[in-house]
Amino acid sequence: MDAAAARPARHIHQLVAVRPPPPPPLPLSTQASAGSAFHAKPPSPPPPPKPPHPETRFEATALSVSASEAGDPGPSLPSPEQLLDLIGKDGIPAGLNKHWQAVCLLHEQEAFSLAQVAWIFDQCRRARSLKQRGKRIDHEAELPLGARVVNLFTHFVCARIPELTPEHTTCFVEALTTTLPMDEFWLFMMAKQIQDTTDRFSPPQISTISRCYADNQLEDDEFFTALSERVTRGLEQFPLSELAVFLLACAKIRFLDEALCRKAFPLFEEAARVSHLDGASLSAAVTAAALLDWRRFQALHCCRVLAENPRELQRSVRSGDLGMGLALAAVYMRNTTGARLLLPVLLEKFSEASNSLRRSEVAMIQRRFIIIGLCAAFGLPRRSSWILPHLRLLQGTIQKLQLHLDRVGRRDQYEPSPSSFHLEVVAVLRLLNVEHHLEYPQLPFSLDIAILPDQMRRAML
Repeated sequence: MDAAAARPARHIHQLVAVRPPPPPPLPLSTQASAGSAFHAKPPSPPPPPKPPHPETRFEATALSVSASEAGDPGPSLPSPEQLLDLIGKDGIPAGLNKHWQAVCLLHEQEAFSLAQVAWIFDQCRRARSLKQRGKRIDHEAELPLGARVVNLFTHFVCARIPELTPEHTTCFVEALTTTLPMDEFWLFMMAKQIQDTTDRFSPPQISTISRCYADNQLEDDEFFTALSERVTRGLEQFPLSELAVFLLACAKIRFLDEALCRKAFPLFEEAARVSHLDGASLSAAVTAAALLDWRRFQALHCCRVLAENPRELQRSVRSGDLGMGLALAAVYMRNTTGARLLLPVLLEKFSEASNSLRRSEVAMIQRRFIIIGLCAAFGLPRRSSWILPHLRLLQGTIQKLQLHLDRVGRRDQYEPSPSSFHLEVVAVLRLLNVEHHLEYPQLPFSLDIAILPDQMRRAML
């Protein structure tokens, strides 16, 4: 979020990958507007029918189809239903590795149905070890299991994109952006299908899909325009927790839909609506407003609920995106009352969280708090926002973070992702023979390009 925190709202016209989040949301009941979309279990494909044997408790048989629909695998192989049953009993990583040859043979015969493939991916998205290396064959490392699964089924599913149900589409999107390697072409094909059929997707599916694409920087203007129009049309269908997820997804890729913002953000200004929301949803709404520079948003009630529920705030702090976005939002807010309520509690929670976070996360927190310190030094957004106790607390937090990093022997390997604009500017400077530095460290930033005073004077000669 370092580079994202500084750049303005914009629209992107190309779908390209440039970074789990947490598990995706589970569809909520119509009265669950106070729930959380961040801590819910991921949505699952349609429930399967009963297994062939009463004693067998295995949902893989859920996806069984007749031989006339999925093809006849032949007498020498188990049926797709039997094979999925075996894989389910062994567990998805061990089962796929053990029965991989049979999976490949059945796939070659097109014996699997789309529902059965979706079940495999649904199990994969619940696993944690699919990106690890597989077995060694002839002293060479085999492809990771996740890569083998994606490579095996990509053409089969891409050829049948129009046949996918919303449940299957959501399952594939989440699996390909979390536990499995990304297949950009597959995700692009599904995005085009989704944007043409947005009304088929439920609010939890819309929020899950938008979060998965945004978390992986898969930016497409037409895609998010279609999703945003769907949300605007059915705004009353979206619980606030789901709406917060979608707004944060738009904010992460700097997609600003003013019509949606005018209708959505006022819902988070009502005390009765936000009083039962969890910390993740409140933090997402406040962070989204800050990143989208939506200055009309009055976040006082959200800040009050967060400040009065330290445990919920602590959960938000553990999420790097939410926690740091919330910290910047507290500084950004024009309503100094909200900032005064939230900032002290937030700084305290960040100090406590530093002991449980990875070094890279603590280093990111430190960079962000240096930015906040610069805001305080220059009186932003206004000097009245910074009372003396807040300044002392901010200074103490920065010192604690530095002591923690020194104690663990931190080596900050932070390098921002290069942009195409960056490369174009470098090419022009080289053509003009202008001396310059690349990735120039300027705490707390890392400047893409820096032309120092001496270099500037020589360029003017």
